[in-house]
Amino acid sequence: MYDPVKICVVGCGRVAKSHLAGMLEIPSKVKIEAVVSRDQKKGEEFQRAYAAHKVYNTLEQALADPEIEGV
Repeated sequence: MYDPVKICVVGCGRVAKSHLAGMLEIPSKVKIEAVVSRDQKKGEEFQRAYAAHKVYNTLEQALADPEIEGV
């Protein structure tokens, strides 16, 4: 059995919610590790709502994180 892939979701808008809903249906395969949002407050709201471990303000910050396996 494989560990879930650690995903970073970029953006916290309507489309992100659709992607996150799908990911939450397969927790054995995908783990929401982080979210990226230019709006810190919105990023923190998504972090809490989807149990993400991290919030980044730029894609570059997320890509520098060795824990992130997919975007």
